[in-house]
Amino acid sequence: MKALIILTFVALAAASPTDRIVDGTDATTMVPWQASLQRMGSHFCGGSVISDTFIMTACHCKLDNVTDITVHLGSMELNSPDQVIPMKTFTCHPNWMRLLIDYDYGIIEMETPAMLNDRVQVIALPFKDIEYPAYTEAYISGWGLLHGNDNELPNHLQWAKTQLLPSEGCFSILGKRLTPRMQCVGGMGNTACSGDSGGPLVIQESDGTWILVGNTSYGIAKCPIQTNAVWSKNSVVIDWISSITSIPPR
Repeated sequence: MKALIILTFVALAAASPTDRIVDGTDATTMVPWQASLQRMGSHFCGGSVISDTFIMTACHCKLDNVTDITVHLGSMELNSPDQVIPMKTFTCHPNWMRLLIDYDYGIIEMETPAMLNDRVQVIALPFKDIEYPAYTEAYISGWGLLHGNDNELPNHLQWAKTQLLPSEGCFSILGKRLTPRMQCVGGMGNTACSGDSGGPLVIQESDGTWILVGNTSYGIAKCPIQTNAVWSKNSVVIDWISSITSIPPR
């Protein structure tokens, strides 16, 4: 039996601030919902702006005994954010299961509201329980490692086109069955890596609206681009998100 090492895509707290999407490209336009979660100036996870007060991310980004977390917004450069706001609370989904990496949802409440402008914007959540068709075009972004063997994170935000895949596309690689909270993604020669955890998986609807389909969760060690990875699927926990944030369902 082939043994696989499955890892979440959180960066080590000691890593220098230079992680990214593997085989993505430098973002050439703002990704205004993208957040960088930092501890004492070191990036460790991504997130998405879902209101002026709340950031959607992954539960596994909540490192034990972490204090002094700030949310960095409004820039494609990791070291020059438009806004830096202290974290007030971090709420994990109550059904979070560390061993299965299931219910990998986290919500950060910021100490003060973000100033929404052309650089910092809210991204819409999906309709409750919606299932997007397999092979729907999607995009991922983050400051995760460029390559699985790297130990530095990139300063410029990375962005890559990918696609939503049926669950079987991850079972054959990861050797574990996906739950209804998991979205398989890949097949386009790129993937997420350490430092991308909690960051956005988005699609664009026909009317131009960007939708936050999921949050970067886990994949194979060393982040090989020929393998698929998993994002936590937001459509199945809309009621929970609303209960924490008071954001009404669409």
